[in-house]
Amino acid sequence: MKSLKKFIVLLLVFFLVAGIAFAEKNITIEFNKNKILCTLIKNNNFTTLKNHSTVSEGAQLNITVQNLPYNKVVSEWIIGNKKIKAKYNSFDYRVSKKDLNASNQISISYKTRKAKKFTIIFDDSKFKCENNSKTYKQKLKNKGKAFERNSLEFIPRNINPNNTVTCIIGKTTDNIESLSSYELHTSDDSFMYTVNSDEANSKNEIRLTYIERKKEKIAINFDESKIKCVSTRTNQAVKSGSKILEGTKLNFKTVSDKAVIWNYGNISNILPISKRLNFKVHKSMLPKDEKAIVVSYKNGK
Repeated sequence: MKSLKKFIVLLLVFFLVAGIAFAEKNITIEFNKNKILCTLIKNNNFTTLKNHSTVSEGAQLNITVQNLPYNKVVSEWIIGNKKIKAKYNSFDYRVSKKDLNASNQISISYKTRKAKKFTIIFDDSKFKCENNSKTYKQKLKNKGKAFERNSLEFIPRNINPNNTVTCIIGKTTDNIESLSSYELHTSDDSFMYTVNSDEANSKNEIRLTYIERKKEKIAINFDESKIKCVSTRTNQAVKSGSKILEGTKLNFKTVSDKAVIWNYGNISNILPISKRLNFKVHKSMLPKDEKAIVVSYKNGK
């Protein structure tokens, strides 16, 4: 009889735990698929979710606006009954039961406001600019107009191929501290810039300035028993300790052929895990007071 009672208690505990686990794995996410793209991020994999998909407590989601007019921005995200002031037109959300509504769902929506308009100032003899926002594609000239959070691509031209370029956005006479900096490793590089109101001066101008300098050779160090390296410039193997001209693209691969978490220079813990790593050499990758870019890895899970 005691054994039977013990068995019944254990069975009840099992069903209770299983029920809780089942409930936690069945949180329904509700959103307008025409306005929101919802992506589940799990184990470095990205899965696009449909409206009314179910996820677990603690799941990581990326929420991105779709089909937003070029002159509008998200002002507020609404998660269940919670309101979050929006800084971008996308954000990462960790699923929480606290945000469930009476229907046992988490509804995701947003409010918008009119986007601020800015004058974009740059040297158009050295750069071309294209507004690549999905609903507002156009070429932009010096002193052209763009809206807050528009996506701009700056493409260099007439840059000496022996030089490297540092581009600075927001450096103005107002001594604004919030600046974006982009390194162009080769003369055929370009970079994307999201228009940021914090980087405008008192005249609602956002300025691009740049510094050109001659390319340097930078030492590359790595453990040759664990890592192979090839230069795409010469298609030849590179040895540890070699000095490589800035702008040269290097391809690294694990000798073991296993996917790992890479580190190089001042950049660490690169995800998702991979057997390979590639980058263009640039002085900005050097850690402070170091004279070589060190490439290493740690085992991925």
